[in-house]
Amino acid sequence: MRQDYPKLVRAGAKLVVVSPDSIDAHRTYGLDHFGEVLPYIFVSDPSGDIARLYGALRETEHHHGGFWNRSVWVIDQGGIITHGTRQWRVSTGDGPTMQIAEYGRLFAWLSAEPGEYLDHCSPSARTASATPDSAGPS
Repeated sequence: MRQDYPKLVRAGAKLVVVSPDSIDAHRTYGLDHFGEVLPYIFVSDPSGDIARLYGALRETEHHHGGFWNRSVWVIDQGGIITHGTRQWRVSTGDGPTMQIAEYGRLFAWLSAEPGEYLDHCSPSARTASATPDSAGPS
């Protein structure tokens, strides 16, 4: 998402990342993986209260650890959720077709320029144009 952040900004979006990790952990992640502090707004939610409100907690622990689902929510300037998914399938195990479709759907929801999906988790990162099959909420 780092490579497409300017497209999100041009579309009028703000990216807010909510995680059980600390703000320092997010800072370190950006520096370790990308050589820079990521420009997003980070919110630390160690208690899981925010995740619980959005239905983003798992019943069982993920095989990589943790009880959080990656989820995406588009909230308009009036505070109304206009699009969202409780389980954003962009993990390597979901397969490239699903990853690219999910990533593209976010850009379609925002009426933004198409994003270029880059998988930083796989051994060989790949870039693919993310154009969605459907722009509707899941």
